[in-house]
Amino acid sequence: MDKWKGKEYYKKHKANDINGNPVYKIFYCDGTTEIVRTYRLSGYDKYYHSLSGLYKSK
Repeated sequence: MDKWKGKEYYKKHKANDINGNPVYKIFYCDGTTEIVRTYRLSGYDKYYHSLSGLYKSK
């Protein structure tokens, strides 16, 4: 398992905002999720073409 901010996660989804900046939705092992706007993550399990699709993803 990978870690983000000290918590293990099992998958992450990605989209780009209107300016092209990456936005990730991280799914943690404890059942919580977090939306993160960062360049520090790489790779993803699924890509969405809109932020609304990313926010609704499960």
